Amino acid sequence: MSSTRPIRTSRLLTARWKAGLSGENQVHAALQAARDGALIVNYKCQFYLRAYPERCPSQLETCHFSATTETYTCILWIHWRESGPNDDEVYLRMEEVETARMNKLHDLQELRKRLRSIKEALHEFWPNRPETKVKKTQSQSSMTDNICTCYAVLGQAFDAFK
Repeated sequence: MSSTRPIRTSRLLTARWKAGLSGENQVHAALQAARDGALIVNYKCQFYLRAYPERCPSQLETCHFSATTETYTCILWIHWRESGPNDDEVYLRMEEVETARMNKLHDLQELRKRLRSIKEALHEFWPNRPETKVKKTQSQSSMTDNICTCYAVLGQAFDAFK
């Protein structure tokens, strides 16, 4: 009897960073994330079709998340695959989930909450999940400290997906 428990086939989250000094921006990062996301979603679909040939993989099993940044903003994206009415057409979709300004601690905390809620919703992370406590930091005074704190919060959020 084959199990239908979801298998973690790849990283949940990938990230694309573009440097403004080289003339690239969020648009370039989003285009690259779209290509990467489509590739990963198709790979996961093929994997599940081979692992469970008696059923079609769900969108939840094959979805992928990515983040794009140019150091001023961070955008979280979801990628998924849809079939046409007769299964003869495949549509690869990408939609913005959350946006954060990197110099705004509140934005980064909201992004982190969203990442955690996504992780909680995905079955592949439910079994044997260790409970981790995250140390909260408070900015003391300067904007530099605030930006460092923001990057630390975002770093902790991404570390949660390792």
